[in-house]
Amino acid sequence: MQPDLYDDLAERIVHGAQERFVAELTERLVEMFEAGVAEPDRYAVALAAAHAECMGVWARWEGSVSAEVEAAFVEALGQADEEIVESLAAAHSDGVSPLLRAQAAATAVNAIGEAARATASIVRRQNVALSQTAPDAYYAALGEAMTRLEMGEGREAVMARAMAAMADAGIETVDYRSGRRTTIDAAVRRHVVTQQSQCRADLLERRMDEWGHDLVYTSAHYGARPTHAVWQGRVFSRTGATPGYRTLAEGTGYGSPAGLCGCNCRHSFFPYTKQTKLPSRDFSAQEARTGLTSDEYYAATQRQRAIEREVRKVKREVGLGQRNGHDMAAQRMRLGALQRRLREHCEANTLRRDYSRERAYGVDEQPRALRLSLAENRARQDRKAYRVNARRIGSKGYASMVRNVFGACGEQALADVRRMLAHRAGTACEDLYAYDLTEGRRLGSVTSSKARQSVEPSERMRERVAAAVRAGHDVATLHNHPGSSMPSAADLCALKTSGARMGAIAAHDGTLYTYELVGEPAPGYNLDQETLRTVYDNRAQDEAKALEAMEQLLGVRIVHLSPRGRGVSGPQPAA
Repeated sequence: MQPDLYDDLAERIVHGAQERFVAELTERLVEMFEAGVAEPDRYAVALAAAHAECMGVWARWEGSVSAEVEAAFVEALGQADEEIVESLAAAHSDGVSPLLRAQAAATAVNAIGEAARATASIVRRQNVALSQTAPDAYYAALGEAMTRLEMGEGREAVMARAMAAMADAGIETVDYRSGRRTTIDAAVRRHVVTQQSQCRADLLERRMDEWGHDLVYTSAHYGARPTHAVWQGRVFSRTGATPGYRTLAEGTGYGSPAGLCGCNCRHSFFPYTKQTKLPSRDFSAQEARTGLTSDEYYAATQRQRAIEREVRKVKREVGLGQRNGHDMAAQRMRLGALQRRLREHCEANTLRRDYSRERAYGVDEQPRALRLSLAENRARQDRKAYRVNARRIGSKGYASMVRNVFGACGEQALADVRRMLAHRAGTACEDLYAYDLTEGRRLGSVTSSKARQSVEPSERMRERVAAAVRAGHDVATLHNHPGSSMPSAADLCALKTSGARMGAIAAHDGTLYTYELVGEPAPGYNLDQETLRTVYDNRAQDEAKALEAMEQLLGVRIVHLSPRGRGVSGPQPAA
């Protein structure tokens, strides 16, 4: 049986009913965790119920998981046994009698059934261990969360910190053989691969006993474990009855966890005759292609496995966090960095990227990474959020609207608007212009290349605006709002401070806000930034009401224009 079929069998079991069981177990732990954090009085109740809850989840899935494991093994080992019988028949010129073939088939059915049940039992023990030990990590996470809450830390921060621990709480188990803690997907995969290899070896030995065949040879592959590379592709005696050959157990460690067909071993052995062509132990072609010796290639694959484990771990954290409504941007960025490291490692060592090994276990939807830095991702989001409606900006209706607002400075303002929006498209930054409407000329501009999210007039612009106001001229200002929002508190205060008659905002969505002071503030209100900000901040709940409040209470008129028509928000106070 080829190594990729080992992996295929493991993949079918790990990502079948087994995965759905782990997903439900993890989700149940999180639900209990959230209940404990939300209602601290239920903390003790949650702790007492955790073990029973986890075992209850396993009880619901035990039948499905066991049946799936057995069915997959019967199919895989049945195919392996057919190959074994065919190879033995080809090795013996007298062939095999129908009676012996029938007896062999009956033996195979029993042996395969035993192997399938044994493997299902191993997976069952892993799942029992998982259900029994998952609450331990859950206790620790919940205990830490309760402590942090009592110390005054916010609930959202507590939940975000605990999500990584909870992601592992539902998928960590204690390996029943070694006592070492490992993830359940890695444990199941390892045992499935190992058991399948050992069961195939058991079937082969039974068949060779039936045929009286003693000599076997081992498979060989590039990048073998160094301790296995010394005996791969060689001939051994199963029983020691054939002179001149070392026994299989002596030469390969067959029967021990570290030997042939031991833990995670991908080597197999096959019947050997004088006509058998042994596997090549010359890997010069592969070494020339990769630039690595077999031992170096093995070390590179082990490094690949380590990064894959980290990828799965972070994916679990992200998947569980997103499912429960938490911002996982930092973890998604780490995921992107890990995937980049894995990609670079595979390219540098000519390794095949195995995406099945990167798949998160117990996660409904595989998370996507942020492959850029947080700043780069914010910039990318800005480009999308602050894009300019170029079609509307370039329309005749838009040109007419700007000309009407700026009067004698209409043509200049139109050119400046289009230049400004082209400059700041896709950014959260602003430019600023000022005009003398009486003389029909531009007074100045601030259009630097710096990232100015809020723009201030230059000293030269302030002086020119002040001089025009002293001369009794009408002055207007113009700047852009990337978020296409209405005038802010700072905009209104700047208008009063400068003495300008009107301000205009070119929104990136192709609309235009104009604002002017037409009266005095209502009693009790002062035209200062603090007061204005209080009113302005209400726009998030209801912009129309915020506009109305600003107009009525502060003596301001705000008009929202679009190329398709003119819209005035709220009542217009009398001048």
